[in-house]
Amino acid sequence: MRSGEVGQREEQAREGAVASGARYLVAWFFIAVFVLYAKQQILARFGYPHTMKVLGVKTLGAWEKLSFFREEILVSFVLVPALLLAILFIVRKPVLRALFMALFCFFVAILVFSQLQAHFVIGRMMDFALAREAVQFYLADPDVGGQYADMLLKAGKLALLLLATLLSIAWAAWVDGTRHRVHGGLKKLLLWPAALLILVVGVVSWLPFAETTRCHGSVLLGSLQIFNSGERGADDEGRALARDPMLAYRELTHAPGPEIPGPYFGRERGADVVLFVIETMPFACLEAGDPDLDLPNFQRLRKRAFFGEKHHTTSPSSSRAVFAMHNSWYPTGDVRQVLETFDGGEIPGLLPILHRAGYVSTAYSSTPASYEEDRLTYRAVSFDGSVHPEQISSENTVVDGAPGTWKARLARDEVLLNRMLGDMGEWIDKDQRYLATFLPQVSHAPWPELINGSQPIPEVLDRGRAMLVLQDAWLGRLLDLLERHGSLERTIIVFTGDHGLRNAAEDPSFIPGQLAERTFHLPLLIYAPRALEQEKRIPYLSSHLDIAPTILALLGIEGEGQYMLGSPIWDPRMALRRTYFIGRHYLGVDGFHENGRYCMLNLVFGGVQVADALAFDDSSAVPEDSDEARRCEQGIEDLVLLQHRLEKYVARQQKQ
Repeated sequence: MRSGEVGQREEQAREGAVASGARYLVAWFFIAVFVLYAKQQILARFGYPHTMKVLGVKTLGAWEKLSFFREEILVSFVLVPALLLAILFIVRKPVLRALFMALFCFFVAILVFSQLQAHFVIGRMMDFALAREAVQFYLADPDVGGQYADMLLKAGKLALLLLATLLSIAWAAWVDGTRHRVHGGLKKLLLWPAALLILVVGVVSWLPFAETTRCHGSVLLGSLQIFNSGERGADDEGRALARDPMLAYRELTHAPGPEIPGPYFGRERGADVVLFVIETMPFACLEAGDPDLDLPNFQRLRKRAFFGEKHHTTSPSSSRAVFAMHNSWYPTGDVRQVLETFDGGEIPGLLPILHRAGYVSTAYSSTPASYEEDRLTYRAVSFDGSVHPEQISSENTVVDGAPGTWKARLARDEVLLNRMLGDMGEWIDKDQRYLATFLPQVSHAPWPELINGSQPIPEVLDRGRAMLVLQDAWLGRLLDLLERHGSLERTIIVFTGDHGLRNAAEDPSFIPGQLAERTFHLPLLIYAPRALEQEKRIPYLSSHLDIAPTILALLGIEGEGQYMLGSPIWDPRMALRRTYFIGRHYLGVDGFHENGRYCMLNLVFGGVQVADALAFDDSSAVPEDSDEARRCEQGIEDLVLLQHRLEKYVARQQKQ
C-alpha cells in the first residue's frame, strides 16, 4: 500500500512538473505570434509579389496564402513548445525556469525583429559574415553606423512584446513558486480549444493549395542563418576545371584575351598613380547638376581622361569593391577565404606587380584602423601600409563638429588628405614612384540634409551632389600639389566611387532585394595626360575589374596581369563581354549584363528577372522552367565556382 502511495505521489509530481512547466509556454506563445507577424510582413512586402511573379499568376487566394505558414506553425507552435516543455520538465526550480525562458524568448524576439528590419532595409536576412561586418563597422565608426542603428531601433512593438513576455514569465514563476494550482475548468476552457485550433490550422496549411517555393520556409529557422558563416560551399569536384581557369572564364563571359595591347599601351610609362575613391557615389549624382559650374577640377581632368559612361561596381560592399578594383577579381566570397586559400602567399593584383617595378603603395582610409574588414582587404590587396586619422599626431586632428556628425567625418578626411599630400610631395622629391589610394568617408550615406551650412536639401541625389562638390575641392588640392611639383603630366588619376545607394536607410526609393542603377552605376574618370589629348568616352559597360588592367596597360607593363579578369577600358571587345554584379553578400541577389540585357537572380526567394535596364518590375519576371531562367542561374553559379577555382589554381601554381 505504501509503495502504491509513493508511486501515486511520483505520478502526481510528474504531472505537476508538466503542468507547471506548461504555464511558462504562455510567454513563448507571445513570441510565436510575433514570428507569425514577421512572416506576414515579409510575405506581404516581398514573398507574395515575388511568388506571383515566379508562378506567373496575378493573385493568391486565402488558402494558398495559408500554405505559406505551414512550416512556421509546425516549428513555432509544435516543435519549439515540445522542446521547451522537455527542458522545463528537467529544470524544476522556478527561478531557473524563469531565467531560462526569459533569455530564450528575448533572444528569439530580438533576433527575429533584427532580421525583419534587415529584410526591409536591404532585402535579405543577415548571415554571420554580414552581421559581423555590421557590428565591427558600428564599433569602429559609430558616426556612420549610428545612422543605420537609428532606423533599426524603432522598436516600440518589440518593447511591448518583451514586456508582455516578461509579465507572463513572472506570473508562471509566481504560480510555480507558491504551488498555486490553476482551476481545471480554466485549463479546459483555454488550453484544449487553443491546441485544437493550432492542430486544425496546422493540418490544413499542409494541404497542397499552392506550389512550394522558397517563401514557404520558416522565418524562425531562417533567422538562425545569422550563425551561418556565409562562406562559399566546398568546391564541386565533379565540375572542377582541370584546364587553365582563365580560358574557362573567357569562354563563359566572352571577355577579351590579353593579345592586343591597344593604342594607349605604355603611353604613361613611369607615371605615378592616385586612386580617389569616393564613398557612396551613384552616377546619378553626377547628372544632378552642371559639372562646368560646380565641379571645375573634375571637368579639368575630364578633358584628357577616359570617361566611363556605363561604369559599374562589382559589389555594394566597400571592402569588396576596393578589392575588385585593385586585384581585378570578382568578390564572390569573403576576403578571409581568399587569404586562407593563399596561406601567406602573394594574391595576384595590381600592387604586387607595381612593387616589383619599384613602386611604393599606401591606402589612406578614414575608417578606423580597428575595422577588421578593411584591414584584411588592404592585406589581400598588398598595400605596403595603410594610414588612418587616429594614427596621425593629435595636434593635426582638430574636429569641427561633435562625434556622430558628418562634420566629424569631414575633419577626419581632411586630416587624412593632408597626410597623403605630404607623403606624395616627399615621394616626388625623392623621385620615388608610388600608388596612393584615397578612401574618404564624408559622403558615406545616409547623407545629411544640411551640408556646409546651406539650406536643407530635401532630395537624396541633390545631397549626394553636394558631397561630390565638396570632394571636388579636395581633388583641386591634389592637382595643385602635383602642379607645384611639376608632376601632374606624369600622374594617372583614377576618380570613381566604391558603390552607390544600397538600402532603404540611404535612399527611401530603394527597393530591397534588387539590383539597381543607383547601387551599381558609378562615375569613372581615368586621367591619362600623355595618352590623351582630349576626352575619350567609353560608351559600353565597364566594371571595377577593368581599373587595374587599364593602369598596367598605360604603364606599359605586359605579361604580369595574366590572372586579371578585367581588360583595358579602351578595348571595344568589352562591349560583347558578360559583366557580373555580385550582390549576394549584402542584397541577396546576383546578376549580369550581356548583349544589352540585364539578368537578376534572387538568392533569397528564388526567381529570375530579365530587363533592358538595371531596373526590374513585375514584367521582368521569367518562368522558372524557361531557358532564360536556367541560363541566368547557371551563369551565376558558374562564375562563383570559377572564381573559387581560379583562387585555388593560382595558389597551387605558386607552391609548385
